[in-house]
Amino acid sequence: MDICNILVVEDDPDINKLLCRILEGAGYACRPAFSGSEAALWAGQYEYDLVLLDLNLPGITGFEICRSIRKISTVPVLVLTSRDQLKDELHALKLGADEYLTK
Repeated sequence: MDICNILVVEDDPDINKLLCRILEGAGYACRPAFSGSEAALWAGQYEYDLVLLDLNLPGITGFEICRSIRKISTVPVLVLTSRDQLKDELHALKLGADEYLTK
């Protein structure tokens, strides 16, 4: 069985580390990204089975990352964010996010 590769895009180092540790403990391989620019770099260079995406990122926003990922891939994008406004959820889903969860 192949290991699933997950891109974890979260600018808070503690949250990013925790997500990666939990997922790796469950048998997944994680690549952390701490900014929108870093996420764009990794998304363009490697294939992932899932992207966990925060919206509030330094540099390129999570919305922009979602849009750019959709242009090159159909990988599932799970938005995990503190933004709890319906307009943000609708915008992310319109850009191609598959699911939207608030922290």
